[in-house]
Formats: sequence, structure tokens, C-alpha cells
Amino acid sequence: MKRLHDDHDSKACVLRHLNMALTTEGYGATSLAAHLGVAESYTWRVLNGESWLGVRFVMGLPQPVLKRLFQYAVEYFGGVVIWPATDTESALRQKVASLEFELRQTASVRKAG
Repeated sequence: MKRLHDDHDSKACVLRHLNMALTTEGYGATSLAAHLGVAESYTWRVLNGESWLGVRFVMGLPQPVLKRLFQYAVEYFGGVVIWPATDTESALRQKVASLEFELRQTASVRKAG
């Protein structure tokens, strides 16, 4: 299982996940700055690793971005995120993902044992 400190640059890893979450949810530096009520230049510096990425900044993220950021973090550590199913197809996709996760876990336990 990966640990965050195993990454050569943990800060870059977190920033990469944050920027992926922002892109996925359709936010840029301008819209994020407006949401947070801060200067766009400050937001840009945080997103590019030039300013501190603190708890207040993270917890102030729009809910969809925060959910996506946590999803990417869980997946980075080998977990699976299952969202509430909105239809039969998404329910089946999520079930398959959870079964794949269980198979990976079983395979890694067998290799270790």
C-alpha cells in the first residue's frame, strides 16, 4: 500500500489531486477565488505550490471539489469510493469496482502470505 511520504514530493501529489478535482468539477483559479472570497493571485499561488495549502483553504473548497479531492486521495491509497447510485447502470459499475477492489486485496494478501 502506498503511503503519502513514499511519493518523491508529497506536496506535489496533493496539489496534483487538488488541481484534478478542480478541473473535473469545472473550477478555475478565478471561480475558486470568488467562492473562497480571496484574491485570485493568492489562489493561483496556492494551486501552484507557491503559497501554503492550509486546512482553512481545503475546508473552504466547494463541496463537489472537496468530495472529488477526497475521492482521489482514497484511490491513491488503493481504496474505492462508491457514490450513491442514481440509476441501475451506475449501481452495477460501482458493484464491479468494489468487487475488483476485493480481488486486489485478496491477491495482495495471498502474495504477502
